Amino acid sequence: MQLLYGIIFLMIAKWSKADCDSDIQAYTQGLSRAEEWALEMLDSSVKYPQAGMFEGTLLVQLGNYDQCLSLRGPEDTPGVPRFKGQYCHFNYGFQSPEVEILNETYEEAISSRKALDRMTRPRRNSKSVAPVVLPFLWGVCAPSSCGSEGVKKVADFNVNFFTGIFNVEPRTSIVPGSCYYEGDGSKTLEASSWAFIACFGLLLIWIVISTVYEYLRPNMDALGWKILIKSFSLQTNLGDLVKLPTTHAPGQLGCLHGIRVMSLMWVAFGHYFLFHTAWPTTNYVSQTLAARMRWSMAPILNGYLSVDTFLLLGGILSTYVPLMDHQKGRKFIFWKYYLYRYLRITPALAAVMWYMASINNYVAHGPMWYFTVGMRKTTCQENWWPTLLYITNYVYENCIGPAWYLCVDMQLALLSPIVIIPLIKWPKYGLGILGFLTLSSMVAVFTVTYVERFPWTYVSIGGQDLARYIDVFYSNTPLRAIPYLVGMALGYILSRKTKISIPKWGIALGWLLSAAICLTIVFTILIVYAEDYVYEPVAASFYATFHKFGWAIGVGWVIWACVNGYGGPVNSILAWRYFVPFSKLSFAAYLIHQDMMDFRRALRRTANYISAFEMYYEFAAFVIVLAPFSAVLYTMVEAPIMNLLRIAFRKKSHPANAKSVDPMAKSDKDN
Repeated sequence: MQLLYGIIFLMIAKWSKADCDSDIQAYTQGLSRAEEWALEMLDSSVKYPQAGMFEGTLLVQLGNYDQCLSLRGPEDTPGVPRFKGQYCHFNYGFQSPEVEILNETYEEAISSRKALDRMTRPRRNSKSVAPVVLPFLWGVCAPSSCGSEGVKKVADFNVNFFTGIFNVEPRTSIVPGSCYYEGDGSKTLEASSWAFIACFGLLLIWIVISTVYEYLRPNMDALGWKILIKSFSLQTNLGDLVKLPTTHAPGQLGCLHGIRVMSLMWVAFGHYFLFHTAWPTTNYVSQTLAARMRWSMAPILNGYLSVDTFLLLGGILSTYVPLMDHQKGRKFIFWKYYLYRYLRITPALAAVMWYMASINNYVAHGPMWYFTVGMRKTTCQENWWPTLLYITNYVYENCIGPAWYLCVDMQLALLSPIVIIPLIKWPKYGLGILGFLTLSSMVAVFTVTYVERFPWTYVSIGGQDLARYIDVFYSNTPLRAIPYLVGMALGYILSRKTKISIPKWGIALGWLLSAAICLTIVFTILIVYAEDYVYEPVAASFYATFHKFGWAIGVGWVIWACVNGYGGPVNSILAWRYFVPFSKLSFAAYLIHQDMMDFRRALRRTANYISAFEMYYEFAAFVIVLAPFSAVLYTMVEAPIMNLLRIAFRKKSHPANAKSVDPMAKSDKDN
């Protein structure tokens, strides 16, 4: 039986190959006769370099994706085309005894995606005959009857139109998994997608039922089974989202709302800059090289500080909330702390990950689909469990772009009771532990940076092994702990509610020093991007060590001053009540913003043009689109889970402090 299957398979393969060969022959003959379908197939493929070779345009050329997919081959039977247009990606290479195209500068440019000074250089004395395969990504349109071997023949035939004049022989290779044509079966929903549709369809039905029920009975008590009604009702969750506080409740740190929103925008804008300048672009070299020299680019080039701000906020709340609870007579129970922390953020993360692993791959398609959405689907399907265990910063690959930060934050939160418990029972020892851990982290950062010869921080310039930097340093929890530990110390200070009287000159000095520290840290990074910069390991180690600590101190002063009445107009801005709804959406927006950028890039049909105006203009539009999608995730998943957690982990006050508490009221942990 197996022999029979093997014979049938070989017969099918032989028939398919013969069918492909005949279709390729029809294509070449159709070109010679100027048949429209053949000309469209050639026209929708990349055949020659476009203008702007020295700008990097040559690296990624997409052809005409939609024209290729709409193409229909010749008809042997009236109304029935022999094949459809199939769009694929291929890497271009060549072999020549006379020309050597790859030089060190260009190789460096491809690896870093940031520096491209020179394109190809002919060398008259070179006699190399080894094939050179360049990591170019070009589009080709071929008959749908062809597999990779047949598509390669079409690609070789097309590029021969221009390689012949350079006396080079093409060496192309088809990118596995990149081919697509209408009706190829790749858009057939699989089990995981149907399961996602069924699960979230039922969730949507329950939300509708809950909303209608609450609308008909607006004064119902959230008791018993009605808790599920109240928790999932849009009337409750949307009302809570858009509700603007007149004043911030005692114990809440109002300025954190503004800092959280601004930090999210900083994160998103930095990612948008990277995605906006990613291939394909028409003016990559001139604009990216010039941008690094502008002082206005420093906040973008050093935008990774926004993550340190989030770590600072996480550290503050990790100590502030349990210490405030302790003052109200509530015990700190570490297993409840762990469980609440995990259940608070995991359902929303799981929902996004499930969507990325299933239905997202089927909602659209585009020229760059395989390299963005398609690869993300595969990663999520393979790495869903380490993502839910928050270990992908050390093992496996992140399913969702920002997941590495969630791993670092979760790991720090799980370790924080070794500081929280001493701060509650023996404050001096707790502060001593904090000081020791902070100093240890700083020493570790200095040592690793010096030994590994790492850059000052994550820098997008050629010659840096950024992959190793990310693996060893960027997502390494102990090396990212400095701002979190500073935040824990600040959370303890804020929980003491000690009123410190500072003269006006002292307040002015504090704000001046805070601004000077933060601005120096942000703009000093331009030294690294200077043309005459020479790497010095000691300087890199000092900056890597102290810029995180200094940033945490500078931002920490802003928070302390605002909470203690020394914020003035800064506090009025940061505690602005209209920040509150966007602050509530910040986690949902953080989860989906990078994948939305990936989605847009996957649909891109043409090369992008880089300019400051277009980047700001498009980012503003992106924020407008991001908000409603974040609200959907918030109201369907995040808010209902928070409602249930507030009830399940309802805080019981000491009898002396006992009050009547609405089970749906927000707790300090949600700030």
